[in-house]
Amino acid sequence: MFRLSPTNILSLSVLSLVIFPTSIAQVPQGVAQPCINSKSDTGSVPKPDCAASSKSTKRLTVEFEGLQAFATSDVLKALREDQAALPEDRMPTEAEIEKTTAALKKVFKSRGYYDATINFAPLNDSLLRIVVNEGTRFSIGIVSFEGNRKISSDELSAKLQQYLAKFSASLKAGYDEETFAYCHRLLLNSIRSRGYLQAKYLEPRITPSGLSLNITVPIDEGPTYKLGKVTIEGASVFSPTELEALFPIRETEIANAEKIGNWLYEHLRDAYAEKGFIQCTSEIEPKFRSNPKDDEDGIVDFLITIDEGKRFTVGSISFRGDQPSPNEINSLFLLRPGDFYNQQLFDESVRRLNSSGAFEELDRYKDSSFATNGEDATVAIVFTMKRKARN
Repeated sequence: MFRLSPTNILSLSVLSLVIFPTSIAQVPQGVAQPCINSKSDTGSVPKPDCAASSKSTKRLTVEFEGLQAFATSDVLKALREDQAALPEDRMPTEAEIEKTTAALKKVFKSRGYYDATINFAPLNDSLLRIVVNEGTRFSIGIVSFEGNRKISSDELSAKLQQYLAKFSASLKAGYDEETFAYCHRLLLNSIRSRGYLQAKYLEPRITPSGLSLNITVPIDEGPTYKLGKVTIEGASVFSPTELEALFPIRETEIANAEKIGNWLYEHLRDAYAEKGFIQCTSEIEPKFRSNPKDDEDGIVDFLITIDEGKRFTVGSISFRGDQPSPNEINSLFLLRPGDFYNQQLFDESVRRLNSSGAFEELDRYKDSSFATNGEDATVAIVFTMKRKARN
Protein backbone atom coordinates (compact mmCIF):
# COMPACT_ATOMS: atom_id res chain seq x y z
CA MET A 1 0.00 0.00 0.00
CA PHE A 2 2.65 2.49 1.10
CA ARG A 3 6.02 2.14 -0.53
CA LEU A 4 9.37 3.69 0.24
CA SER A 5 11.92 2.60 -2.33
CA PRO A 6 15.44 3.92 -1.71
CA THR A 7 17.54 3.39 -4.82
CA ASN A 8 20.87 4.26 -3.27
CA ILE A 9 20.69 3.30 0.38
CA LEU A 10 24.32 2.06 0.25
CA SER A 11 25.20 0.95 3.75
CA LEU A 12 21.79 1.67 5.27
CA SER A 13 20.47 -1.83 4.79
CA VAL A 14 18.89 -2.20 8.23
CA LEU A 15 15.49 -3.11 6.82
CA SER A 16 16.62 -4.72 3.60
CA LEU A 17 17.08 -8.14 5.16
CA VAL A 18 16.91 -11.11 2.71
CA ILE A 19 14.87 -14.23 3.42
CA PHE A 20 15.90 -17.18 1.47
CA PRO A 21 12.98 -19.32 0.44
CA THR A 22 13.49 -22.68 -1.22
CA SER A 23 11.78 -22.47 -4.59
CA ILE A 24 10.64 -25.19 -6.91
CA ALA A 25 12.61 -25.44 -10.12
CA GLN A 26 10.75 -24.72 -13.32
CA VAL A 27 11.99 -25.44 -16.83
CA PRO A 28 12.22 -22.19 -18.80
CA GLN A 29 10.08 -22.02 -21.89
CA GLY A 30 11.86 -23.26 -24.97
CA VAL A 31 14.62 -24.99 -23.01
CA ALA A 32 14.64 -28.77 -23.09
CA GLN A 33 15.80 -30.63 -19.99
CA PRO A 34 16.89 -34.22 -19.44
CA CYS A 35 14.16 -36.65 -18.39
CA ILE A 36 14.51 -37.18 -14.64
CA ASN A 37 13.58 -40.20 -12.58
CA SER A 38 13.54 -39.98 -8.77
CA LYS A 39 14.38 -43.21 -6.99
CA SER A 40 14.65 -43.57 -3.22
CA ASP A 41 16.91 -45.89 -1.29
CA THR A 42 13.99 -48.24 -0.75
CA GLY A 43 14.36 -49.51 -4.30
CA SER A 44 10.82 -48.62 -5.27
CA VAL A 45 10.02 -48.35 -8.96
CA PRO A 46 11.10 -44.92 -10.19
CA LYS A 47 8.40 -42.60 -11.49
CA PRO A 48 9.49 -40.54 -14.48
CA ASP A 49 9.25 -36.80 -13.94
CA CYS A 50 8.81 -36.13 -17.64
CA ALA A 51 7.21 -37.93 -20.53
CA ALA A 52 9.17 -40.48 -22.50
CA SER A 53 10.92 -39.11 -25.58
CA SER A 54 9.80 -40.12 -29.01
CA LYS A 55 11.82 -42.79 -30.75
CA SER A 56 13.03 -40.33 -33.34
CA THR A 57 14.83 -38.18 -30.75
CA LYS A 58 17.09 -39.91 -28.24
CA ARG A 59 17.34 -37.92 -25.03
CA LEU A 60 19.34 -38.56 -21.91
CA THR A 61 17.24 -39.85 -19.02
CA VAL A 62 18.64 -39.24 -15.54
CA GLU A 63 17.50 -40.86 -12.32
CA PHE A 64 18.61 -39.97 -8.80
CA GLU A 65 19.04 -42.64 -6.17
CA GLY A 66 19.48 -41.77 -2.47
CA LEU A 67 18.37 -38.14 -2.77
CA GLN A 68 16.69 -37.27 0.54
CA ALA A 69 17.51 -33.73 1.71
CA PHE A 70 16.46 -31.97 -1.50
CA ALA A 71 13.69 -32.24 -4.05
CA THR A 72 14.87 -33.26 -7.51
CA SER A 73 13.52 -30.02 -8.96
CA ASP A 74 15.60 -27.96 -6.51
CA VAL A 75 18.75 -29.88 -7.41
CA LEU A 76 18.17 -29.34 -11.13
CA LYS A 77 17.51 -25.65 -10.57
CA ALA A 78 20.78 -25.32 -8.63
CA LEU A 79 22.68 -27.07 -11.42
CA ARG A 80 21.24 -24.71 -14.03
CA GLU A 81 22.08 -21.66 -11.94
CA ASP A 82 25.63 -22.94 -11.49
CA GLN A 83 25.87 -23.65 -15.24
CA ALA A 84 26.48 -27.30 -14.47
CA ALA A 85 23.36 -28.86 -16.02
CA LEU A 86 23.79 -32.21 -17.74
CA PRO A 87 23.66 -32.44 -21.54
CA GLU A 88 20.29 -33.30 -23.03
CA ASP A 89 21.08 -35.63 -25.91
CA ARG A 90 24.15 -37.64 -24.87
CA MET A 91 26.14 -38.98 -21.96
CA PRO A 92 28.22 -36.32 -20.17
CA THR A 93 31.95 -36.16 -20.70
CA GLU A 94 34.39 -36.69 -17.83
CA ALA A 95 34.87 -32.92 -17.53
CA GLU A 96 31.10 -32.38 -17.40
CA ILE A 97 30.72 -35.07 -14.73
CA GLU A 98 33.40 -33.36 -12.63
CA LYS A 99 31.66 -30.01 -12.99
CA THR A 100 28.24 -31.44 -12.09
CA THR A 101 29.72 -33.35 -9.14
CA ALA A 102 31.32 -30.18 -7.77
CA ALA A 103 28.03 -28.31 -8.14
CA LEU A 104 26.10 -31.10 -6.40
CA LYS A 105 28.55 -31.17 -3.49
CA LYS A 106 28.12 -27.41 -3.17
CA VAL A 107 24.36 -27.92 -2.90
CA PHE A 108 24.75 -30.56 -0.18
CA LYS A 109 27.24 -28.46 1.77
CA SER A 110 24.68 -25.65 1.91
CA ARG A 111 22.65 -27.90 4.23
CA GLY A 112 25.61 -29.21 6.22
CA TYR A 113 26.27 -32.44 4.27
CA TYR A 114 30.02 -32.01 3.97
CA ASP A 115 30.95 -35.64 3.31
CA ALA A 116 28.36 -36.48 0.65
CA THR A 117 29.51 -38.86 -2.10
CA ILE A 118 28.18 -38.83 -5.66
CA ASN A 119 28.63 -41.53 -8.29
CA PHE A 120 27.52 -41.58 -11.92
CA ALA A 121 26.40 -44.97 -13.24
CA PRO A 122 25.44 -45.20 -16.95
CA LEU A 123 22.90 -48.01 -17.33
CA ASN A 124 22.78 -47.81 -21.14
CA ASP A 125 23.53 -45.23 -23.81
CA SER A 126 20.56 -43.04 -22.82
CA LEU A 127 19.99 -43.79 -19.12
CA LEU A 128 22.19 -42.33 -16.38
CA ARG A 129 21.80 -43.02 -12.68
CA ILE A 130 23.29 -40.61 -10.14
CA VAL A 131 23.79 -42.41 -6.83
CA VAL A 132 23.92 -40.06 -3.84
CA ASN A 133 25.06 -40.85 -0.32
CA GLU A 134 24.38 -37.65 1.61
CA GLY A 135 26.20 -38.82 4.71
CA THR A 136 25.97 -37.10 8.10
CA ARG A 137 24.65 -33.60 8.47
CA PHE A 138 27.21 -31.43 10.29
CA SER A 139 26.21 -28.97 13.01
CA ILE A 140 27.56 -25.49 13.77
CA GLY A 141 30.70 -25.74 15.91
CA ILE A 142 32.92 -22.87 17.06
CA VAL A 143 32.18 -19.43 15.58
CA SER A 144 35.06 -16.97 15.75
CA PHE A 145 35.74 -13.49 14.39
CA GLU A 146 38.76 -11.82 12.84
CA GLY A 147 39.57 -8.31 11.67
CA ASN A 148 37.36 -6.54 14.21
CA ARG A 149 39.17 -3.58 15.76
CA LYS A 150 36.66 -1.74 17.94
CA ILE A 151 33.91 -4.25 18.71
CA SER A 152 35.05 -7.19 20.81
CA SER A 153 34.68 -10.77 19.59
CA ASP A 154 32.72 -11.63 22.73
CA GLU A 155 30.17 -8.94 21.93
CA LEU A 156 29.89 -10.02 18.30
CA SER A 157 29.53 -13.66 19.34
CA ALA A 158 26.77 -12.88 21.84
CA LYS A 159 24.86 -10.89 19.23
CA LEU A 160 25.18 -13.59 16.57
CA GLN A 161 24.09 -16.31 19.02
CA GLN A 162 21.05 -14.19 19.84
CA TYR A 163 20.03 -14.20 16.17
CA LEU A 164 20.82 -17.90 15.67
CA ALA A 165 18.72 -18.79 18.75
CA LYS A 166 15.60 -17.70 16.85
CA PHE A 167 16.21 -20.61 14.46
CA SER A 168 17.30 -23.13 17.09
CA ALA A 169 14.61 -25.63 16.11
CA SER A 170 15.75 -25.88 12.49
CA LEU A 171 19.47 -25.56 13.25
CA LYS A 172 19.20 -28.43 15.72
CA ALA A 173 19.04 -30.72 12.69
CA GLY A 174 22.27 -29.25 11.33
CA TYR A 175 23.98 -26.33 9.62
CA ASP A 176 21.99 -24.37 7.04
CA GLU A 177 23.86 -21.89 4.86
CA GLU A 178 20.87 -19.63 4.17
CA THR A 179 19.93 -19.35 7.85
CA PHE A 180 23.49 -18.58 8.91
CA ALA A 181 23.86 -15.99 6.13
CA TYR A 182 20.63 -14.32 7.25
CA CYS A 183 21.85 -14.09 10.85
CA HIS A 184 25.24 -12.90 9.60
CA ARG A 185 23.52 -10.00 7.81
CA LEU A 186 21.53 -9.18 10.94
CA LEU A 187 24.84 -8.96 12.77
CA LEU A 188 26.18 -6.65 10.07
CA ASN A 189 23.14 -4.40 10.46
CA SER A 190 23.71 -4.21 14.21
CA ILE A 191 27.30 -3.11 13.52
CA ARG A 192 26.01 -0.41 11.17
CA SER A 193 23.60 0.78 13.84
CA ARG A 194 26.68 1.81 15.83
CA GLY A 195 27.83 4.20 13.13
CA TYR A 196 29.95 1.79 11.07
CA LEU A 197 27.90 2.57 7.97
CA GLN A 198 30.41 1.10 5.53
CA ALA A 199 30.90 -2.21 7.32
CA LYS A 200 31.26 -4.88 4.64
CA TYR A 201 29.75 -8.33 4.27
CA LEU A 202 32.61 -10.81 3.86
CA GLU A 203 32.13 -14.52 3.20
CA PRO A 204 32.84 -16.70 6.25
CA ARG A 205 35.40 -19.50 6.13
CA ILE A 206 34.10 -22.93 7.11
CA THR A 207 36.33 -25.75 8.37
CA PRO A 208 34.94 -29.21 9.21
CA SER A 209 36.03 -30.57 12.59
CA GLY A 210 34.67 -33.95 13.57
CA LEU A 211 30.94 -33.68 12.88
CA SER A 212 30.88 -29.91 13.37
CA LEU A 213 31.69 -26.91 11.22
CA ASN A 214 33.97 -24.26 12.71
CA ILE A 215 33.12 -20.89 11.14
CA THR A 216 35.41 -17.86 10.98
CA VAL A 217 33.57 -14.60 10.26
CA PRO A 218 35.75 -11.78 8.88
CA ILE A 219 34.76 -8.30 10.11
CA ASP A 220 35.66 -5.06 8.33
CA GLU A 221 34.06 -2.35 10.43
CA GLY A 222 35.42 0.66 8.61
CA PRO A 223 35.32 4.11 10.23
CA THR A 224 32.64 5.34 12.61
CA TYR A 225 30.48 8.03 11.04
CA LYS A 226 28.85 10.99 12.75
CA LEU A 227 25.92 12.87 11.29
CA GLY A 228 26.64 15.96 9.23
CA LYS A 229 23.96 17.79 7.28
CA VAL A 230 20.51 16.42 6.38
CA THR A 231 18.90 17.97 3.31
CA ILE A 232 15.31 17.14 2.33
CA GLU A 233 13.95 17.93 -1.12
CA GLY A 234 10.55 17.43 -2.75
CA ALA A 235 8.42 17.91 0.39
CA SER A 236 5.39 20.21 0.32
CA VAL A 237 2.92 18.54 2.70
CA PHE A 238 5.50 19.02 5.43
CA SER A 239 8.15 21.67 5.25
CA PRO A 240 11.76 20.51 5.06
CA THR A 241 12.32 22.19 8.41
CA GLU A 242 9.51 20.12 9.99
CA LEU A 243 10.90 16.88 8.59
CA GLU A 244 14.48 17.72 9.56
CA ALA A 245 13.27 18.40 13.12
CA LEU A 246 11.74 14.89 13.19
CA PHE A 247 15.00 13.27 12.08
CA PRO A 248 16.03 10.93 14.94
CA ILE A 249 19.67 11.99 15.13
CA ARG A 250 21.19 15.41 15.67
CA GLU A 251 24.27 16.75 13.96
CA THR A 252 27.60 15.40 15.35
CA GLU A 253 25.84 12.37 16.91
CA ILE A 254 26.73 8.80 15.86
CA ALA A 255 24.91 7.98 12.61
CA ASN A 256 22.78 5.06 13.82
CA ALA A 257 21.64 3.23 10.68
CA GLU A 258 18.82 1.46 12.52
CA LYS A 259 17.29 4.71 13.80
CA ILE A 260 17.60 6.30 10.37
CA GLY A 261 15.99 3.28 8.72
CA ASN A 262 13.12 3.25 11.21
CA TRP A 263 12.49 6.95 10.63
CA LEU A 264 12.56 6.58 6.86
CA TYR A 265 10.54 3.37 6.57
CA GLU A 266 8.12 3.77 9.47
CA HIS A 267 7.78 7.25 10.95
CA LEU A 268 7.96 9.16 7.67
CA ARG A 269 5.71 6.60 6.01
CA ASP A 270 3.11 6.89 8.76
CA ALA A 271 3.22 10.69 8.74
CA TYR A 272 2.38 10.80 5.04
CA ALA A 273 -0.16 7.96 5.25
CA GLU A 274 -2.08 9.85 7.92
CA LYS A 275 -2.63 12.58 5.37
CA GLY A 276 -3.64 10.24 2.56
CA PHE A 277 -0.35 10.11 0.65
CA ILE A 278 -0.18 6.35 0.56
CA GLN A 279 2.05 6.09 -2.51
CA CYS A 280 4.75 8.41 -1.26
CA THR A 281 8.27 7.26 -2.12
CA SER A 282 11.63 8.53 -0.94
CA GLU A 283 15.28 8.08 -1.78
CA ILE A 284 18.21 8.58 0.55
CA GLU A 285 21.71 9.31 -0.67
CA PRO A 286 24.62 9.34 1.81
CA LYS A 287 27.75 11.34 1.15
CA PHE A 288 30.76 10.26 3.18
CA ARG A 289 33.57 12.68 3.98
CA SER A 290 36.53 12.85 6.31
CA ASN A 291 36.32 14.40 9.75
CA PRO A 292 38.87 17.22 10.10
CA LYS A 293 38.82 16.75 13.89
CA ASP A 294 39.28 12.97 13.92
CA ASP A 295 41.44 10.94 11.54
CA GLU A 296 39.77 7.62 12.38
CA ASP A 297 36.14 8.69 12.13
CA GLY A 298 34.14 10.28 9.33
CA ILE A 299 31.11 12.47 8.70
CA VAL A 300 28.08 11.49 6.62
CA ASP A 301 25.63 13.92 5.02
CA PHE A 302 22.25 12.75 3.76
CA LEU A 303 20.18 13.99 0.85
CA ILE A 304 16.60 12.73 1.15
CA THR A 305 14.40 13.19 -1.93
CA ILE A 306 10.65 12.72 -1.46
CA ASP A 307 8.03 12.09 -4.14
CA GLU A 308 4.78 12.62 -2.26
CA GLY A 309 2.46 11.42 -5.03
CA LYS A 310 -1.29 12.03 -4.98
CA ARG A 311 -3.49 12.40 -1.93
CA PHE A 312 -5.93 9.48 -1.88
CA THR A 313 -9.54 9.45 -0.74
CA VAL A 314 -11.54 6.42 0.36
CA GLY A 315 -13.48 5.22 -2.68
CA SER A 316 -15.36 2.38 -1.01
CA ILE A 317 -15.39 0.11 2.05
CA SER A 318 -16.75 -3.40 1.59
CA PHE A 319 -16.75 -6.69 3.47
CA ARG A 320 -16.15 -10.35 2.70
CA GLY A 321 -17.66 -13.01 4.88
CA ASP A 322 -19.96 -11.84 7.65
CA GLN A 323 -21.39 -8.34 7.20
CA PRO A 324 -21.41 -5.86 10.08
CA SER A 325 -24.68 -4.10 10.79
CA PRO A 326 -25.12 -0.38 9.96
CA ASN A 327 -24.82 0.42 13.67
CA GLU A 328 -21.57 -1.54 13.91
CA ILE A 329 -20.19 0.25 10.87
CA ASN A 330 -21.05 3.65 12.37
CA SER A 331 -19.56 2.86 15.76
CA LEU A 332 -16.49 0.82 14.78
CA PHE A 333 -15.24 2.29 11.50
CA LEU A 334 -13.88 5.83 11.56
CA LEU A 335 -13.22 6.09 7.83
CA ARG A 336 -16.05 6.86 5.38
CA PRO A 337 -16.18 6.85 1.57
CA GLY A 338 -15.17 10.30 0.40
CA ASP A 339 -12.82 10.94 3.33
CA PHE A 340 -9.13 11.45 2.77
CA TYR A 341 -7.45 8.19 3.68
CA ASN A 342 -5.88 8.33 7.13
CA GLN A 343 -3.67 5.50 8.36
CA GLN A 344 -4.20 6.40 11.99
CA LEU A 345 -7.99 6.22 11.63
CA PHE A 346 -7.67 2.91 9.80
CA ASP A 347 -5.56 1.45 12.62
CA GLU A 348 -7.98 2.76 15.25
CA SER A 349 -10.91 1.18 13.36
CA VAL A 350 -9.16 -2.19 13.45
CA ARG A 351 -8.45 -1.75 17.16
CA ARG A 352 -12.13 -0.92 17.88
CA LEU A 353 -13.30 -3.87 15.81
CA ASN A 354 -11.07 -6.27 17.72
CA SER A 355 -12.11 -4.79 21.06
CA SER A 356 -15.82 -5.10 20.29
CA GLY A 357 -15.86 -8.87 20.81
CA ALA A 358 -18.39 -9.29 17.99
CA PHE A 359 -15.96 -10.63 15.39
CA GLU A 360 -12.94 -12.89 15.26
CA GLU A 361 -9.77 -10.87 15.65
CA LEU A 362 -8.84 -9.11 12.46
CA ASP A 363 -5.24 -8.93 11.31
CA ARG A 364 -4.71 -5.53 9.74
CA TYR A 365 -2.40 -7.01 7.10
CA LYS A 366 -3.95 -10.39 6.33
CA ASP A 367 -7.63 -9.53 6.70
CA SER A 368 -7.74 -6.27 4.77
CA SER A 369 -6.87 -5.44 1.18
CA PHE A 370 -6.45 -2.21 -0.71
CA ALA A 371 -7.02 -1.50 -4.39
CA THR A 372 -5.84 1.91 -5.55
CA ASN A 373 -7.01 3.81 -8.60
CA GLY A 374 -4.24 6.14 -9.64
CA GLU A 375 -6.33 8.13 -12.10
CA ASP A 376 -8.88 9.41 -9.60
CA ALA A 377 -6.66 8.86 -6.52
CA THR A 378 -9.09 6.61 -4.66
CA VAL A 379 -8.55 3.49 -2.58
CA ALA A 380 -11.06 0.66 -2.19
CA ILE A 381 -10.79 -1.11 1.17
CA VAL A 382 -12.04 -4.67 1.66
CA PHE A 383 -12.24 -6.30 5.10
CA THR A 384 -12.58 -10.05 5.62
CA MET A 385 -14.86 -10.56 8.64
CA LYS A 386 -15.99 -13.56 10.67
CA ARG A 387 -18.57 -13.06 13.38
CA LYS A 388 -17.99 -14.92 16.65
CA ALA A 389 -20.35 -17.74 17.45
CA ARG A 390 -22.84 -16.91 20.16
CA ASN A 391 -22.87 -19.14 23.25
